[in-house]
Amino acid sequence: MKNNIFKISIFIFLFSFLFQSFVLAQEKIETLPEVSIAKIIKRLGDVLFYLTLLLSFLFVVAGGLMFSLSGGDPRKAEDAKRLILYALIGLLIGVSAYGIVNLIYGVIK
Repeated sequence: MKNNIFKISIFIFLFSFLFQSFVLAQEKIETLPEVSIAKIIKRLGDVLFYLTLLLSFLFVVAGGLMFSLSGGDPRKAEDAKRLILYALIGLLIGVSAYGIVNLIYGVIK
């Protein structure tokens, strides 16, 4: 009789532990947020815009350094001016593209 009570108590303990595990598994599972194509395009546009800003800044600084280190050589000074001009044109194109992406996102959203 003592042996049966011990077996029953072990069974109840294991069953309650097992049952508790299943109950805890029934917690609400949060789903991933919905991501639309428009959001992906906007985020990609943001990343490309900030990359454009960074590269334009670096090229303007490089052009300024080239200009100041040209040592009076007109060809090196002209190359530096051209680098700065192209960096600013690239920045203008990047800002325009960023504006167009945000405009389209505002219409689609």
